[in-house]
Amino acid sequence: MHELSPGDWNNFKIDSPILYGWNSLLQLRNERIKINEDPIDELEVDIPRSLAATLQSITDINPMNTAREKKMAKEKFTIILMSNLKQKSDWEGLFEPICQVASKYDVLICVNYFPVDHDSSSEKEVGVFKENMTNLAKLVDMLSKSGGRVAESLLQPFEDAKTYINDWNKEPVNFVKPVKVFKGEIRIGCDVNSLDLENSFSEANYFGSEKDALTNGYNKNTDPLSLCIKVDGFPLIKVDRPTLFNEVNVQYDSNTKTHKISTIKSTRETFVMVKPDQDTDDDDEDAEDADTGERSSKETAILKNIGYNEIQQVYNYGKSMIPVTGPLKEQIKIPTYTGIDVIKITKKSDIPPWYYRDESIVILPQQTSTIADQVEFNMLAQSMIRLGVVAIVRYVQKDNAAEKLAALIPNIVMTAETKSRPQTAEFKPKQEDFKRKFDEMSEDSLEGNFYGFSLVKLSFVDDEKIPSMFKLSGIYDPEKATNTPKDEFFKENYPNKEMIDLMNELIDNLDFDKPSDQINEDMYLELNDLDTVPIARTKGIEVQSTGKTFSDNTRALLSQNEQQIHWTQLFIKKLVYYHLQEAQTGDSLYDLMQKSKDESFSDASSFLQDFTEEAINFMVHTNEKYGKSLFTEHEKKKLENGALEDLLQKMELLLDNKKS
Repeated sequence: MHELSPGDWNNFKIDSPILYGWNSLLQLRNERIKINEDPIDELEVDIPRSLAATLQSITDINPMNTAREKKMAKEKFTIILMSNLKQKSDWEGLFEPICQVASKYDVLICVNYFPVDHDSSSEKEVGVFKENMTNLAKLVDMLSKSGGRVAESLLQPFEDAKTYINDWNKEPVNFVKPVKVFKGEIRIGCDVNSLDLENSFSEANYFGSEKDALTNGYNKNTDPLSLCIKVDGFPLIKVDRPTLFNEVNVQYDSNTKTHKISTIKSTRETFVMVKPDQDTDDDDEDAEDADTGERSSKETAILKNIGYNEIQQVYNYGKSMIPVTGPLKEQIKIPTYTGIDVIKITKKSDIPPWYYRDESIVILPQQTSTIADQVEFNMLAQSMIRLGVVAIVRYVQKDNAAEKLAALIPNIVMTAETKSRPQTAEFKPKQEDFKRKFDEMSEDSLEGNFYGFSLVKLSFVDDEKIPSMFKLSGIYDPEKATNTPKDEFFKENYPNKEMIDLMNELIDNLDFDKPSDQINEDMYLELNDLDTVPIARTKGIEVQSTGKTFSDNTRALLSQNEQQIHWTQLFIKKLVYYHLQEAQTGDSLYDLMQKSKDESFSDASSFLQDFTEEAINFMVHTNEKYGKSLFTEHEKKKLENGALEDLLQKMELLLDNKKS
């Protein structure tokens, strides 16, 4: 792109992405990245001109026009400026242009400076620093009077910037703009059948007395026993959709020795199974039947491709097939209208949890709803929370969309005002950070909250597919077989007693930590004990060793913060295998580890030699399999030359475990 002018960058076409290896990336960095080693020019450290040049680049890349202005709200520009403010800058005539362009493109400007050291700096440097600080403070003040992101421009020391970056890395914040997915009403107590008839008749152009006669003159607005509340729906959880890789292929280019991503092009073909003689005329077929008297049984069916214009959709009605045409589709199409119709009220415990599916939607009163609608909405939510019930509803997201079954669950919505609510007489948590629970609230504490409903989709009875499977537990007994089809089925799908016994024996042999007959509490390791498992720590495990742990030398070796974690895993695997070789009947894995504290193994040198050889083989295997080594070149030379005295001494102390 360096050969194109900024005005032509919008028309620049980006090629397919390329996957580079580490060596290629290193070569790319050395060839593409150039560092200017010339002395710094005065214009290069002039703060206002550097801001002006950056803003000019933004304007060149993104020219403003009518079509462009519609997309500006989706694009965000940020300028981060870092300086020690020791160079004198000329701000004359640049405040207004910088503010004008920054406001036009809504550019957030963050100035991070390094504070001056008054003891080691001269009076001239301190004076220049104060002058630059005054001008930057004036610029930030002018930008704060604008609207949008540019009003959040700030001036801060570098230490504060590092703190913000660390906090951001620890707990990244996702700014999600809520998108309205539903706008309609909740209808309670309405005659749903009459509403469906009314909607269908309106599509069929029924008017006047005919419509009133078929719907019995029902009107939801005048029904005293019905309730209609205007509501909006928002997605409860923002889900990051994963990238679909089923249409992407990675190919290796032998010329550039890199991998390239390409799109997979697929086509769909439709075919039927036909016999070879079906393509001939009927007269020829009859003549052939008369001559031969019978068809040859050796003829096999073949595949025949058919086009989309030869496919006809049909409905099965009994033993008949009704072709589906365009007019028929329009006639049998049932019109649906946006809304949430309450069908039934039931206990929350009556719905199995596995019936809930798909993403949830938060239902809230409309912002333009009346006070009466808000009161009705809150009273409905409060009463359902007190009774512990949920509503089974029929949900239509938009006009002519499919009807869905859903559960309307009342909730107390967490807002900026309620999430930090102080302790009250109605709610006294056991701890300060104890999570608020609805069942610990009294009825009086329900007042003063924000209420909402979570709409969770359910499955219709027709959508529930219960599989019909045969009994999975059983044993086939050849002595009781009677050569019936049922016995043949049992022989093919069920094991016999010998297979069951062999499988039980295999499972028992795989259980290395099987408890012995004499069970006591000291045989088991406590998983909540931090000293039990050798966790890698920077300073090692400093807590006192208990009776349920490895030896001190083991802890000292395995608690180091090693970079090559594969090496440590290999050593632990070899160590456990070494203990298993010394095992006796009835020993558990815990007993074997305890023996390493009291007994000294005579063949410690052979173990060290085997471990070193296995480590070399492991390193060679990873080179051949992955094309790269898990060890650095320095470690590789040390391993091949046998210069691992420090590690071998630690292993000897680990296995011998002699107290000084």
